[in-house]
Amino acid sequence: MRRGRVPWTPAFHLSLGDETAMREPAELLPPQSLDFLDFLRRAVALLREAGYGWFDLNMGCSVPKVLRQGAGAAMLGDVENSLVVAKAMLEEAGTGRVGFKLRLGLDAARPVLPELALRLEDLGAGWLTLHPRTARQGFGGTADWDALTRLSPRLSLPLLASGDLFSAADGLRCQERTGATGVMYARGAMHDPAIFAAHLTLRRGERPAEATPAALRAMILRHMDLARALCPGKAALWKMRSVVPRYVRALPGARALRQQLCRCTDWSELTDALENFLAAASR
Repeated sequence: MRRGRVPWTPAFHLSLGDETAMREPAELLPPQSLDFLDFLRRAVALLREAGYGWFDLNMGCSVPKVLRQGAGAAMLGDVENSLVVAKAMLEEAGTGRVGFKLRLGLDAARPVLPELALRLEDLGAGWLTLHPRTARQGFGGTADWDALTRLSPRLSLPLLASGDLFSAADGLRCQERTGATGVMYARGAMHDPAIFAAHLTLRRGERPAEATPAALRAMILRHMDLARALCPGKAALWKMRSVVPRYVRALPGARALRQQLCRCTDWSELTDALENFLAAASR
């Protein structure tokens, strides 16, 4: 079997609770060798040693800078190589402990389903996630949920649906229509981080509570605490400046708050801006 080609990653980011370490690829292998499958296996092994037991290989990302490196959905252009990479991860992580996110193919002329999905299942994949667009489509057009409907009965492992799930109602409607085991919220979660709670509430047959300024404040402050605890340096602050406006986008003045947050350079400024905004929204 030929050696798999794993896209080059400039650094391996391993987070261990409160401690975060950056590992250069060469640190994970003996100096005489930089075989990418060995690098991949070593990365999985390090994470397992740190207590992580479940892994996901994203072969569905269509961001151009990712595709240019041969990563993400570009891997769908070589099914055999993708399977070599998948096998290496499964051998190190264990059968059923790796999931794979897929798209329909590079473009409409080069579909990979159902062949790739079935062969990943045969290798021992634990679950599959399908965003039913091609890599060329990116996020354009409409997700082809019918492709999920066709694939679902062919598999014996869990199939998660992705694509055009902008609300919890979208997620439930997709499951009912396609037979998918579950859903993976992506852009929907970025626009509404409370989408997961809303999904569970709808599953119970209940109506999600309206997000009050007090409830939003509690969620945002908890998010900020987690970000500060788990993300090093100023990175958490820069992230929260873009995340906070998504929580409050339905409230008047959200656009002005976004502009104000872009000028915040420390946590106290961000917290003051948030508190003032929510206080005004509560009046």
